[in-house]
Amino acid sequence: MGFEVFRDACGVPHVRASDELALAYGQGWVTARDRAWQVQTDRWRAEGRLAEHIGEAGVAWDVVAHRLRLPDTAQRAYAALGDDDRAWVDAYTAGVNAGLASAERPVEVDELDRVLGGSTPDDPWPAWAPLGVFLVNHALFSTFPRVLWHDHVVRAARASGHPGLAAVDPLDLVRLFDPASDGPSSGSNAWALHGSRTASGRPLLAGDPHRVLELPGVYQQIRLACPEYDVLGLAFPGVPGLPHFGHAGTAAWGITNAVAHAAEVFRERLRRTGAGAWEALGPDGWEPVERTTAHVRVRGGEPLTVDVLETARGPVVVRGIPSEQDGRAPGTSGAPGAPTSTQDAQDAVAAGVLAVDEGTPAAPDEDVAAPQDDVPTGAVPVTGEEARSVRLQPRVDDDLGFACLRPLLRARTAHDVAAALAGWVDPVNRVLAADADGTVLSFDAGRVADRDPDDRLLPLRAWDPAHAPRPWRTLPAPRVVTDTAADANEWPPAPERHHGAVYSPDRATRLRALLDERRDRALGPSDMAEIHADTHWAGAGRLLRHVAAADGLSPAAAAVRDRLLAWDLHMDAGSHEAALLADLRGALVARLVAEPALVALAAPHRAGPAFDAWFGLRGRVGQALGALLDRADLGIDGPAHVRAALEEVAAGASPDETWGARHTVLPAHVLADVPGATVPAVPALPLAGDQDTLRCTGTVPGVTDRAFRGSVARWVWDLADRDRSRWGVPFGTSGDPRSPHFADQHAAWAVARTARVVTDWERLAREPLPDGVGE
Repeated sequence: MGFEVFRDACGVPHVRASDELALAYGQGWVTARDRAWQVQTDRWRAEGRLAEHIGEAGVAWDVVAHRLRLPDTAQRAYAALGDDDRAWVDAYTAGVNAGLASAERPVEVDELDRVLGGSTPDDPWPAWAPLGVFLVNHALFSTFPRVLWHDHVVRAARASGHPGLAAVDPLDLVRLFDPASDGPSSGSNAWALHGSRTASGRPLLAGDPHRVLELPGVYQQIRLACPEYDVLGLAFPGVPGLPHFGHAGTAAWGITNAVAHAAEVFRERLRRTGAGAWEALGPDGWEPVERTTAHVRVRGGEPLTVDVLETARGPVVVRGIPSEQDGRAPGTSGAPGAPTSTQDAQDAVAAGVLAVDEGTPAAPDEDVAAPQDDVPTGAVPVTGEEARSVRLQPRVDDDLGFACLRPLLRARTAHDVAAALAGWVDPVNRVLAADADGTVLSFDAGRVADRDPDDRLLPLRAWDPAHAPRPWRTLPAPRVVTDTAADANEWPPAPERHHGAVYSPDRATRLRALLDERRDRALGPSDMAEIHADTHWAGAGRLLRHVAAADGLSPAAAAVRDRLLAWDLHMDAGSHEAALLADLRGALVARLVAEPALVALAAPHRAGPAFDAWFGLRGRVGQALGALLDRADLGIDGPAHVRAALEEVAAGASPDETWGARHTVLPAHVLADVPGATVPAVPALPLAGDQDTLRCTGTVPGVTDRAFRGSVARWVWDLADRDRSRWGVPFGTSGDPRSPHFADQHAAWAVARTARVVTDWERLAREPLPDGVGE
């Protein structure tokens, strides 16, 4: 395949090829060379074979991958590709395999062999692997894990025996932990300026996606050039093209998460019918359930078998939820699950259906065990089993949206971008697109479940015809932007763009304010650095409302209070007040999680360890501090907790400690879960920002002040001159700790700086390729 590779000063690969297929091959080849460890581990995840390579640390992921049927979904989507798209993916995969074959053995693989013994296998990628890697990057990125958390909250509250907790309406209860006043802990920023606001008279796009900070980084800076197009942007290592952020010269695009309700969770009633078969209760009665088994090999451990069930709604992801349902259809005479006049849209409080004692040890996880003894055919169990299934858009349609990726690279106008993304699937995104002719568009892309807002918070009833799956929601046409646009996962102003249930309240407001403050001058790419670097956190002001009311304090605690009230709410690295606020948050979280009403919510969940992050009570309480301090109906004495927390901070605070002294990066790495393994690291530089500031460096209050998630890239696309565009990533373009480009961008990222894009081939260094490669 005819291609060549050039590098800029940061080691960013610029791949130039004779045609599109050679370019796809070249992208795969250079990605495998630069990110060998990363693409292999994501491929193992996609296959449900992580434990086979990293031991017990990979079991939790493999189980959920098979439960959700991720390998099968990726294979089905690959088989459904059109011939041209399949050839393109095949060329990329061939390039990956050639790159891996010629790449230096990753140090992480040597470390696995040292710790676990044996030799890590080095088998080639299957043809469908790029679709699997894409699916892995998004499988848990949707809102369905949050719905599982909501479901757990309602069941635990009913079982708690706490009069205040059990009396709260289920929908109000789950909204308490996702309050519009405090916002979720996820998101991204993107903004667009029409040419009337810029120095060049042409549009500017900018932004930064927020995800878990993984090492190596989530995104790969890359340029892809052939006679048909010349596009630079951010790629997922292991996936061809530039699906989220790109600049094609005359057109550019960037996205944020629409926080849409797309993947739906269903309450399922299951029963055994004999010979290992299962049935689920659907709208028309009992239906057959597809059952398969997956075998998970565990390096250094015993293999296990995963019993995989899939109903007409989707794969069963949670099993073993006790139910008093006796096998009769809800609503029939005498059935314990009969609807009542007080049922809400989710049936979460139907009498007798969810009488679950979450305080007792969870039942054995039946889908990770040998099959039970068969029940005689036709037998109906005395008690039913409840489960939770997930309707995933890619699985419903055997489509991951890969047919969008090639047309996106060919986009020449903003309208071309919109047309290319008309077939986008998941995750649902808000898109900003612009072109050199001056057009700026804002639109949504993806397949959204068509549900009323209240039906987006808790699992739906599989047996209720009103909750039967529906066609995807029709999305509105692109809106033309004539001034500025800001997307930051906020509640959308247009009701037709209201696709979710939980939005972030502050970042979009702050973005618009910063853009409005700059109306006195025309803006250019370098001006975007001030916005990327902004550390103002409006949520701190809401928390300090409680601090302002604190009285009866010691002189030391009163001094802490007064310092916080005089603070400018900026989470700067050198700020002493930001450190005091972090201390206060931590003290409040520690106190509130001990409240009887909240202790009940720490009961064991049944979703499995892969979902533990969504069920961590300290994290949930930390996100909802302000709202919880107001809940006297739950027995929470907010003023007393604030007074005690201020006294605790005053007693232990160091007056000279700054936020950045302890707010450093905490990147996730696969080897971190392997006992005894040495994990690659990057410098622990002081960071500004926090979870919901524009400069996102997210923490878990009460757990750690280190940043585990944040801006996984920063980008500025100039439509007047692509060479004035800018970009940057947290660590570096290489995933190899031995490379000088492993972490050479980290210091710039830590202070929210970006590097100027270089596109002049004469200013790039040509990389010598091994014999026979690129010909």
